[in-house]
Amino acid sequence: RRLPAAMRARGVRITAQHITKYAADGEVELRRTSDATTFRDAFGHDQYNIAWSAAHAALAAVVPRENVHCGRAVAGATAADGGVDVAFADGSSVRCGLLVGADGIGSRVRELVAPGADAPRYSGQLLWNAIVDSEALPLHGPGEVSFATTGLDGRAILAFDAGGGKTSWYLTLPLDAAPRSAAAIAAGSFGGFGGDGLDDLRASFAPFPDALACLAATPPGDVFARRLGDRPPLRSWTALGGRVVLLGDAAHPMVPSQGQGTMVTWEDAADLAALVATRSVPAATKAFARRRRGRCAMVQRYSAAAYMGRPSPARNPRKFLRLLGNFRRIKQMYAGYAPLDELPGEPFEKWAWSGPVFN
Repeated sequence: RRLPAAMRARGVRITAQHITKYAADGEVELRRTSDATTFRDAFGHDQYNIAWSAAHAALAAVVPRENVHCGRAVAGATAADGGVDVAFADGSSVRCGLLVGADGIGSRVRELVAPGADAPRYSGQLLWNAIVDSEALPLHGPGEVSFATTGLDGRAILAFDAGGGKTSWYLTLPLDAAPRSAAAIAAGSFGGFGGDGLDDLRASFAPFPDALACLAATPPGDVFARRLGDRPPLRSWTALGGRVVLLGDAAHPMVPSQGQGTMVTWEDAADLAALVATRSVPAATKAFARRRRGRCAMVQRYSAAAYMGRPSPARNPRKFLRLLGNFRRIKQMYAGYAPLDELPGEPFEKWAWSGPVFN
């Protein structure tokens, strides 16, 4: 229950969003600023940004230190009397009442739930990001977001206040605009920290000073590169009679274009906690999966379709109808979650953010 206040204290409330539309040659076609304080009226809550390190600190503050064990990769799980036996790669094991797989897009627990069912499907878009001191990259004011399209499909520039005097920036490129990165992917060496593909970025974003400023403000070793993708929706999120369950990216990894991956994970966690508090574990996990699958699949699909740098639709009635559909989906994403009110004591507080800043 302390998490919302702790996250707000470590993060920053977003008050303004600056949108720039560039032409492919770098000429500014449109600049617009919107008042983000209206989010509360439109969606029922404010938007907060927070860095992953700060989010981890808030979580660690409410979990007893003796309950955290690192370096114990899951190797398998088997049903046990009234629970599940979990085996780890180091040879150790533990018996527990419920195994929750929240281990990301490459989830080992997902393999226990749906062995061989799927693999990550990459979108053909690459992303680079970093966190730097805001003073070194003055692309926005306190509590502000700056987003720019470039007139080139799949190339976007995002920089925003991440709280604590830090700015997070993101640059995206389609794979066909990044020949050096494509070669590194083919060789199996692309991704992680260390500035993979920076030459591709400099070449592709040469007409756009905001992007070049992001690169200039960041030591190459602090830039994180990754391929963007998701995994197909699963028919089931549970295994071993409901004693194993998936949530977050393990269940529904998504392209981070809408900043919703962590948002829906917090929803997952709140719902699972509420259900486990009031029902048997098998009944709770199965009810949880039924409740969450449809919403998460919708957000997942929209996040893939509305990728960063997607060209704006032309002005014609058919495209206008598509925009109306997008607005409805955005409303569903931001305001479509109704918290379960089954936890003992006060109701779960409805709150939201854009998601922790990667790295």
